[in-house]
Amino acid sequence: PPPTPSEAKTPADQEGVLSRGWQWLADQFNFDTWIESEDGQTVTWRKCIWILASVSLVPFLVAVGLIGLGILALVKGVGTSALCLGVGVFLVFDFLWWFYSYWDWQNDIYQISGNRLIDLKRRPLFLREDRRETTLDNVQNVSLSIPGPVAQLLNYGTVVIETAGETGAFRFEHVHDPRSVQAEIFRRREALIRQRREQEERAQRERMLMWFEEYEKIKRQE
Repeated sequence: PPPTPSEAKTPADQEGVLSRGWQWLADQFNFDTWIESEDGQTVTWRKCIWILASVSLVPFLVAVGLIGLGILALVKGVGTSALCLGVGVFLVFDFLWWFYSYWDWQNDIYQISGNRLIDLKRRPLFLREDRRETTLDNVQNVSLSIPGPVAQLLNYGTVVIETAGETGAFRFEHVHDPRSVQAEIFRRREALIRQRREQEERAQRERMLMWFEEYEKIKRQE
């Protein structure tokens, strides 16, 4: 039977489906290197986009070579369906090679979430995961290193976070704008220290008020 008016999809519904599909695709290919949550409690960094570009160079050149080979074969008149199929298959494998490199780049994150400092490195397809974690109050010093003029020009470097205890130093390698990353870590650490100091002062005032109340009760009883 034909769909009822309530069941038929309107153009607005179809646009909504397309919008959600586009948003899903955009989420899968997110090239942001500085991501902050809506509540501002979590900030996530990835390695700079130039690191992804460097590992994408070889797959890109292979794709250009395959496409050029296919076009040349067609121009010369030697192109066959088998050759086109072979080029297509190799292009699919080349894309999968690039996508693995992109997935590997996307999985390596450095993060501050609340009071936690996280260094997470994951291999695609669940091959390996290394996770290190400490708290901001363990941070003793934050320094940065920019390896050379190219890194200076492209504005990327390594931020080193020295911590107390057995966790040792954390290295946020090849992050974009390392000075801003360093400043953000310092800002959040100072905010945490200030918040804890205010909590301690508030608790101390409450204890003082409680002591005065007990003192007044004792005086009234006497």
